[in-house]
Amino acid sequence: MSKEMILFFMLPSDILNHYASIKGMQPMDLCNSVATNNPDWINNVTDRNQFITLADLCHDFVGLMSGDDHFVPRL
Repeated sequence: MSKEMILFFMLPSDILNHYASIKGMQPMDLCNSVATNNPDWINNVTDRNQFITLADLCHDFVGLMSGDDHFVPRL
């Protein structure tokens, strides 16, 4: 399974759909864009040897969507 697909299934659909509609994209295309633009982050998220919480995943995704230069991801 691709990393984009893993992200698609891990994120709550309401958060993913909200940001996809804001960006004018399909949710899977948004996941692809996030994975392409943040390769280190997506590798950390999809690393099966690392435990991550849904709160950390949502925090990072929302932060990446905000485009804030001072955002620091948890993962």
